[in-house]
This record gives sequence, structure tokens and C-alpha cells, in this order.
Amino acid sequence: GITMWHQDDAPHFLVMHGEAPTNVRLPPLLFTANYYLTDVTLPAHGGTEVIPGSHLIGAACPADPTGTPWAAKLATVDHNCAPAGSVVLFNNQCWHRGGPNTSDRTRAITQLTYARRLIGHKYYPFMNYVMPEHCHRDASPRLKRLLGFLPHGAYC
Repeated sequence: GITMWHQDDAPHFLVMHGEAPTNVRLPPLLFTANYYLTDVTLPAHGGTEVIPGSHLIGAACPADPTGTPWAAKLATVDHNCAPAGSVVLFNNQCWHRGGPNTSDRTRAITQLTYARRLIGHKYYPFMNYVMPEHCHRDASPRLKRLLGFLPHGAYC
């Protein structure tokens, strides 16, 4: 896994002078879903680590926050431990990483990113992807919405 601290996108707002404003609350534009394919029941198994509240920092995530103004936030790290089949959800602006796997087992996850519809135009060529009809032919209306079959609107 990626054991360096990172964000899954550039910061959506930047703080230019000092602390992040406490009155800025952007709605999540994207969020990340890490599906655990193997048991990750101890921090030693290398589960996803997230720094709570880091989506509000308003700065790019350093690969190692030690020695930066944000070093104290490392004491608040959430170690997301869970059995296989679980999902860890977080705002893609959160600083996170795959924790160091110091065990003798392999950690396997699959990651999906979900986004507000207006974000899709950033991700060429995926905007032009056409799912084969046999994949959704018998899907319920709810599943079709989750797969992206939506009424036309902005950017569509």
C-alpha cells in the first residue's frame, strides 16, 4: 500500500495565512471507499490510517508531517481496523495512508472514489465510458443510479 501520507486530490481550498478558517465548510466533492478484502483487525496489519479533521487544513499533505506545523495531528491518527468485507469511507481531502504492515500477512483492499456529478469532467476518458448493456440489463433502478445512470443535468 501507499505508506506515505497523501490526499487523493489537490486541496479544494488553500489557507494563505496561518490557521484554516473555522467557518469554512465545503461539502464533500469526492469521497474514497477502501474495501477490505482481507482481515485488517490490528494496526500491525497495515490498515488505512486517517488524520481526523485534516480535510479542513487547507494545505497540500506532506509525505511526512513530522517537523511541520501539523505534526501534532499525528497523535490523533485513526487506525481503521476491520474484518474482510468492511469499508472505510473518508473525504478525499483527508490526509491518509496505508499503515505500515508489520505482520506476516498481506493486506488487500480495493479502492473506489465517488464524486459529485459536477466533478466527472475532470476525469477524461472515464466521462466517455459506456458500460456494456449486459452489465446493467437486469439492475434495479437504485443500482442503475449507483452505476451512474442519472437524468441529464450539468456537464452531461
